[in-house]
Amino acid sequence: MTQEYPNTGGLWRTKEKKHDKAPDMWGELKLDRDYLRQLLDDSNGLVTVKIDAWKRESATGNSYLSIKVNTWKPDGSKGGSKSEERMPFDD
Repeated sequence: MTQEYPNTGGLWRTKEKKHDKAPDMWGELKLDRDYLRQLLDDSNGLVTVKIDAWKRESATGNSYLSIKVNTWKPDGSKGGSKSEERMPFDD
């Protein structure tokens, strides 16, 4: 069973584009409820989610981008780690 981490996701290359406007990559981002509320509370109608990405390869040899929400805030208020720090699932 794969462990899931809040505020993370992945992007995979589209294997076969069915038309010119099809995306080059597809994926998902899982946001935890508290962080989502914080984003909405801090916004003025427009929410910006900063993400960091790492190149990865799956067990089957498919390359993808592992993504994480960058929740770090320079003022020291509630937020996560800086993007330079290792992800919990990094090798």
